Amino acid sequence: MFLIARTGNHVTVTLHGELDYANTPQTRTTLRTAVLFAKDVTVDLAAVTFMDCATVNELTWAARLARGRGGTLTLANPQGTPRRILTILGIPFQENKRETADDQL
Repeated sequence: MFLIARTGNHVTVTLHGELDYANTPQTRTTLRTAVLFAKDVTVDLAAVTFMDCATVNELTWAARLARGRGGTLTLANPQGTPRRILTILGIPFQENKRETADDQL
């Protein structure tokens, strides 16, 4: 469900599949770890097929935590339903931002 790649002070978290209330604790732990270990975090949502309000809450919480630590959290590449949810809620994201573990070697 999660893949984390780190390069210097930047972490890319790649999320996969359905993200909902049932896996909120894993999502929270993953995002918190990324924000605490890197100044700048990109969350790649390209492979996320569904997310609910609990996931949106975790993403916005992690973004606030990153800003409070002087960093950033960028949402990237949402598709389908996750893209519509972020658009409706006015949550910004970047398109075509690809940083994979292979890119960072």
